[in-house]
Amino acid sequence: MASAALGWHANLAKWIFQTHPETTVNVKSQNPELRTYYMNVIFGVMRTIDHNKSRDVSVYELSNAYKGLSDLTQADFKVEWLRPKLETVSLKMKNRNAYEAWKAELKKEKAKLKKHSSLRVLLGRFFCLKT
Repeated sequence: MASAALGWHANLAKWIFQTHPETTVNVKSQNPELRTYYMNVIFGVMRTIDHNKSRDVSVYELSNAYKGLSDLTQADFKVEWLRPKLETVSLKMKNRNAYEAWKAELKKEKAKLKKHSSLRVLLGRFFCLKT
């Protein structure tokens, strides 16, 4: 399993450097552990973006991805190409949350109408009113 993850990381790193060669141009650190740490942060942000395609991303995951993007920018990584993708994930999440809130509100309103309708029928029967 670990070798599959390493292969995935190697392929992703290769893709990043081919597609966005500017990503590490300004990075001054020669410390291999620090560079590996930052590459793992990039992988984490990309994983969050990719997971959005198959499942909902949590607020925690999205927050971590934004923090990671900020950390990368402060370390002189050029990762502007990731920001629009992450913003799209954020917008989808906000839209999903708004939709879920709207759906819950409609459900409450439906229950109120049903209760009101039942009460109206009962009152109509009691007072012999036409409903």
